[in-house]
This record gives sequence, C-alpha cells and structure tokens, in this order.
Amino acid sequence: MSNAFRSYDLEVSGGSVIGKDHRRDGRNNQDAYFFKQGSGYAVALVADGCGSSRYSEVGSHIAVELVGSLLLEQALRFFCGRKEEEVATMPRPLPIWERVRLDAVSNIRVLSNQMGPSLSKSVNDYFLFTLVGALITPIESYFFSIGDGVIFVNGEMIQIGPFENNAPPYLGYEIVGSDAHSGADAFHFKVHRSLPTENLDSFLVGTDGVMSLVAAEAEFIPGKEEFVGPISQFWNEARFFTNPQTLQRALNLINREAVLIDWERQKVDKEKGHLPDDTTLVVGRLAPRREGE
Repeated sequence: MSNAFRSYDLEVSGGSVIGKDHRRDGRNNQDAYFFKQGSGYAVALVADGCGSSRYSEVGSHIAVELVGSLLLEQALRFFCGRKEEEVATMPRPLPIWERVRLDAVSNIRVLSNQMGPSLSKSVNDYFLFTLVGALITPIESYFFSIGDGVIFVNGEMIQIGPFENNAPPYLGYEIVGSDAHSGADAFHFKVHRSLPTENLDSFLVGTDGVMSLVAAEAEFIPGKEEFVGPISQFWNEARFFTNPQTLQRALNLINREAVLIDWERQKVDKEKGHLPDDTTLVVGRLAPRREGE
C-alpha cells in the first residue's frame, strides 16, 4: 500500500465551547484545537489549559499549532519512502514521538525565557496544557496524548484519566518539574491505539470535557424538546462535515442557558447547559472515494 489517501477521503470537523462554570466565573475558554493535512498525512489535536494558570488558553493555542506542525513535518519526513512491512516491524514507540516532544519543549523553553525574568512563572502562567490527538499517515494511524482527555476510534471509547488529585502530566512540567509526577517518561507522548489506516473508519479526539457531552446523551437541549443525542452522531451524520459550523452550533446549543417565560403563571424558568467544563473535539471519518475521483 503506497498511499491510503488515494482510496479514501478524510472528512474532518471541530468545535469548542466554554464550560458553563467558566462562563459563570467570567473566565475564558482554556481549550484549543487544530487540524491540518497534506500529502496524504493529517494531524488533529486538542489542548486543555490548566484551570489554575492565569493565561493557559494562550499556551493551548500555541501548543496545538506548534505540536501539530512539528508532528506533520516529522511524519512526512519519517514515513516518506517507507513500506508498510518496514513500519510494521519497527520497535515502538516510533522515534518521531520523542523528536516532536523535544522540539516542542525546546520551543516552549525559548519562548518562555523571552517572556520575562522568571522561566518557571512564564511556564506556569502560560504553558501548562494537556494534548490529545490523532496522526493519520498513508500506512498507519495513531491516537495519543500527554495528559487526560478522551479518544474514540471506530466507535470505541478510550478515556484517559482523570489523574490523581486532578493533576495531569502537563508537557510544561518537563521544563519546570512537578512534585505530582515521577518517572522518566511522565511527560512523554502515550500512544493509546494504532491501526492500519485502511482499517480506520472514524475517530474523535477530545478534552476531558467531552465526557460530560457523552453523559448528556439522554438530556434535552436547553430550550428545545430535542435530545442532545449520542456522541456517535458527530462522526455518523454528514451534516457535521458538509457545513463546518454545524458542530460548533450544536455545542453552543447544548451548553446555552435558555430562559423560558410562562406568561400564564407569570414565571421565569432557566434551563442551564450540560457542559460544566470547556469542551473541545475534533472528529473525522474516512470515506471511500468514488471511481474516477
């Protein structure tokens, strides 16, 4: 198999909504997401900034762009010209994961040093974030994380975390250290699932807030007599891919606060959203191409 994307089209959509608790407290959405593809390769990433950091949403946005671009670059370089049989027999984890991690840490260290006299303050204020992602190559697909979150591969859920004391292993701790984590690989990429790309039908990568979305399946959307619905709708229903804003609108509706006025009883009711934490996801599916395309 020289290039799986000659036989399949990859459809992708993503969205992010602020958690109702963050909205109540006047805080920003600390999540971010990223997707990019080229030459038969694709990367999808979500990041969740530390809730106790002052500006972790800044680091989340930088992280997905930085790590996503590094990973795509390394994947193109590593897999180009290699045959499926060669990749299948290589020791795991593949060397690209450590190359990307070291490059990302180096870039974050340089940027943090330029942001003020205290390296640890810059990292703790801006660069504590989790990462959950997917790397799609012509040969194999990989689903990975540093920290907590959730992954779905062909409908199967992989929940990552929660970690003890709600303290996930942020990549930034590689620079400033952490008393909550020990071990040489505490801040390394963990590959939770890999499979031949020809066997991949659908995937979802999400921050830990997605678990509340999963749990809300049988709840009504605030202000509507319509169920939130199963998480599988996001990769099964074409509407989420044909219009890239559909998924974002769905998240907004699920987490809005609806005001219901009963004029007859002169009563005002409020229906609150279902997502306490910031909730961010990227969803994709591989569709067979039609002949002649």
